[in-house]
Formats: sequence, C-alpha cells, structure tokens
Amino acid sequence: MIKFPPSILLFIVYFGLNSYAFSAKITASVDATSISQNDVFTFKIEAKDAESNPKVDITPLLKIFSVVSGPSQQTSMSWINGKMQTSRNLTWTLVPMKTGTLTIPSLSVSVGNKSFRTKTIRMKVSRGKQLAESKDLFLMVELDKSEVYVGEQVTVIYKLFTRVNMSIQGLEMPKFVGFWVEELFAPSRVEYRKINLKGIQYNVAQLYSGALFPTKTGELFLDPMKVKCNVTVKNKKRRKSIWNDPFFDSFSRQQTVPKVLLTEKTLINVKPYPDGKPADFTGAVGSFTLAAFADMKSVKANEAITLKVKLQGTGNISMFSLPEFDFPQTLEVFPPTSTIKKEPLRDNITGSVSWEYILIPRQEGRFIIPRIELPFFDSKTEEWNRTSTRPIQISVLP
Repeated sequence: MIKFPPSILLFIVYFGLNSYAFSAKITASVDATSISQNDVFTFKIEAKDAESNPKVDITPLLKIFSVVSGPSQQTSMSWINGKMQTSRNLTWTLVPMKTGTLTIPSLSVSVGNKSFRTKTIRMKVSRGKQLAESKDLFLMVELDKSEVYVGEQVTVIYKLFTRVNMSIQGLEMPKFVGFWVEELFAPSRVEYRKINLKGIQYNVAQLYSGALFPTKTGELFLDPMKVKCNVTVKNKKRRKSIWNDPFFDSFSRQQTVPKVLLTEKTLINVKPYPDGKPADFTGAVGSFTLAAFADMKSVKANEAITLKVKLQGTGNISMFSLPEFDFPQTLEVFPPTSTIKKEPLRDNITGSVSWEYILIPRQEGRFIIPRIELPFFDSKTEEWNRTSTRPIQISVLP
C-alpha cells in the first residue's frame, strides 16, 4: 500500500473539493406540474457538486405565485464509486395566484463567483373539480366603501366560509401598503357561527377587521390575505383490499391535503381633497370638536398653570397634530404632552386627544390665551370646517 504524507493528503482533499466548483450543475424543479388553484407545491433549486450554497432571487416568480414558506436549506453528501458528490438545495412552498398555463421563468443562480441560469418550467393550474376549492371553502373580503378621500376611514373585514372539515394552520395578513392601520378585531381563537348565504348553510369565522386610512391619492390595492389550512377530502386513489370493511373503509376513503386560501386583490380609489383646503390644515379628516381649560385663572407671577386642550370626535385622530399657535410673550411655555384615548368596540375610530401645556407667567397683569383653531375635512358632507376653543383670560398677581 502506498502511503502519502499528511500534506499530500490535504492537497488531494482540497483539490478534490474545489474541483467540484468546475462541474457544478444547477437545476430547478417542482414536485407537480399540474395542480388546482389553492394547491401548494414545492419549488426546488438544486446545486450538485457546488463549492457553496446557491443564491437566487425569486422575485420574478412573485407576480404569479405566492410564497407559503421558505426558503429552506438542505445539504447532503455521498460517496459513489469512490467519488464524493454533494447536493445543496433551496426549497420553497408556493401557491399559484392565477389559473391557466403558468411559466416559472428562467432564474439567475449564483454559486460563489459563478452564475448559472435555470430552465423555464411550465405548469397547468386549473380551478379544480373539488368543491372544497370553490363554493365549499373560501375567503371573503368586505369593504364598507371603495372610494374615499385621503385620511378617510375604510373598514375592512376578512371572513372564512366553510362547509368542509378543515383546520387553519397559519394566517398571513396583507401589508396594507399606502394605509395607516388601526386594528378593530383580531381574535386569538377562531370561532364559527352558522349563516345562510344564497340558500346554502356555512360555518363562518371573522378572521380580522381593521380601520384603514389612506395616506396618498390614486388607486391603492389591498394584497390578498393568505390562510394555510388542512382540508379533509375523498381519497380517489384508494385501492380495494381485504380490509374493505365499512369500519376501516370510512377512514381509508378520506385524506388530509394542504390548501392555501387567498382573497381577491381589492382596489380602493383614493380621491384628492376638493378645492379650498385651508393653509393651516394638518390632515384631520372626520368630525371633531375642540375645547380648552386652564386649571387656574388667577395666579402669582412665576407660578405654573396647566392648560389642557382636548379634541373629541370620529376620524383619523392618530394622524394629525394641532396647528401652531402663539402664546403671549410674557408666558414661558413648555412642550406639551399628548394622550390618545379610543373608544373600544366601535367600527369607526372614535375617541379623544388631549394636549397638556405647562405655562409660567413671568410678570404680573392680565393676559389672554388665544383661540386655538383646527381645520378639518368632513368626508361625509365633503366640506371644509373648523372647530375652535374659546379665549381664556388669566390674571397674574405680583
């Protein structure tokens, strides 16, 4: 037997490992090319005999597929006929967002400093023959209005309708891009109630409701909500056997399959404000009243006064501030603190915002805390309005 010094063995192993970089083979594959809408499938990038893990940007896929999970990474190594072979895999679980013949495009994959391209993959996605994929199991998104002004509330509700045996495995909320979001209802436990929809009995669960306030004009889209679930369906591939007993047959005729439910992509048209926007408008949309109170109206010089300004109403109370206003120069004014209180169990965001100012008069006499005004847009009447406080007179003793 020929024995090699350790340095020679190290060189042989090093050269053998790096030689795989020159023979790396990159492939893309799916576990099924013909599926039904809401079926999930596995997409895999495999790098054989590569020196490092593959890197790939799957953004081109996301126009027609949605990611359920992934990427997961797996590395395996084997010896065949005295030669080492490696396999480095990236896998995703995807769900189609369209029906018809879909194409997974060629993707650019990098391994180390080398680049490869995968082959395209064609898939056929049908609407499916099983009712569990259509009228027996679906999501619904409800909007109280689809055309609003900037800052006007849109209430969105997501519901699950089912007539089949199923269980929810996970839920992914939309991003709500272009909206300020206030959560109204998000149950920790899904509860169902029975309703009749077009003559059909369903078990219905409300999954989420929220108040959306658009922050810009134009056409804004709500991305789909995604619900991962397991659905019990009939097993069409069951074979006859000696166990064809009614007791065992009731179990063998069913199987659990994973499904992903998606809501429709929903459009909300956001209109610009009408003409006449006040110069001091800070974004208040809704219906509001403003009041101000001083804890003392007669004080000595250098004693502190607390001024409280309170706004009450319904609308986007978290999205604006008071316009700037001037206090008398004889007052030292400290920055205000603010508190927001919202009324629970209301579909329309209602509550109050309070600002507290600490004022210290530095000389005797009489002064007036001026009127504080807030312009707002009333989306119901589509008119510009103002609310204001009353002036407050303070006497300062020597």
